[in-house]
Amino acid sequence: MTRERVPPLWLCVDWASLAESPGPDIVARIGAISARIATVVWLRPSAATPARSLWEFGRMLQPGLHEHGALLAIGDRLDVAAALCADIVHLTSRSVTIADARAWWVKTLSARLGRITAAVHDAAQVHASRAADALILSPFGSVDDKGTALGIAGFSVARSSAPARPVVALGGILSDADARAAARAGANSIALRRVFLARDGAERSVSLASAFTAATDQTLDPAASW
Repeated sequence: MTRERVPPLWLCVDWASLAESPGPDIVARIGAISARIATVVWLRPSAATPARSLWEFGRMLQPGLHEHGALLAIGDRLDVAAALCADIVHLTSRSVTIADARAWWVKTLSARLGRITAAVHDAAQVHASRAADALILSPFGSVDDKGTALGIAGFSVARSSAPARPVVALGGILSDADARAAARAGANSIALRRVFLARDGAERSVSLASAFTAATDQTLDPAASW
């Protein structure tokens, strides 16, 4: 597989935080953002999200993603990811293992699974998940009910446990200053949820992503590609 630069911006469409299934307004917002900056759109279902609803929304998104070269990531649900031919599968503590995900994909589809990301929260989990193609490390900043924020120091320490893997900073990144702090901590990308879902989410997301990319030079960093 040809190595490519990891997109600097990940948009987290979190089912649990939405009043109902995401609709055309979210699709339009994603399109406005991905037209301006390289983006991964990460669909993060809850345990109760129907597979059909997740698949239907993924299908709704795909034409716009393809138009702008954006990538589609599916959380937990290998079956839906396979049905959508998603670019990325994101695994969490309630998912199958990384090795089992790769084996299932090859056995079921006779194809190599594109990329796997894993959710991690500290240095030990980062080290244990090094078989993933990239890691989503959280919470970078303060988030209700998500434990102690890592901050620049904690993120940097955890990030150093997987120096050759791209690491995405998730959680509490709400301002340009937060985005620049994530860059200083060694993040290769930032993931946005609350900002993205706000009324002015498109403009704020682009602003934060621009601040992040301006604060980091990943030209020679091997961990900036996968």
